[in-house]
Amino acid sequence: MPSDHDPQRMHPEMVPLVDALNRLPGITTHASCTGKDGRGMWVTFQFEQPTDLVPLAHCLIGPCPGDMWAVTLEPADEEQPYFCLEGPVGAYWLAFEMAGRIREWMEETA
Repeated sequence: MPSDHDPQRMHPEMVPLVDALNRLPGITTHASCTGKDGRGMWVTFQFEQPTDLVPLAHCLIGPCPGDMWAVTLEPADEEQPYFCLEGPVGAYWLAFEMAGRIREWMEETA
């Protein structure tokens, strides 16, 4: 699934995280935001198979920054639901940290 996420139109704080997520096999991002109206930064994505979530789950386990993120279902389309990776409000450095965790996991398992 190719991503319809254009790095030229994204907030620069989100580019490394979106890029890292799109490098995970089976994961495709669709939208992102640095947060507003009290909501933290977020990236919506889809996956091809449930096992595609294993790398992301691995990166969410453990101490900060993993414990500051949540993955939720965004039921915009019942046939192809989106999932949302959401971080805390205003802590943009955590997007870089999470991107680093994903890249490290990919290098370790390559």
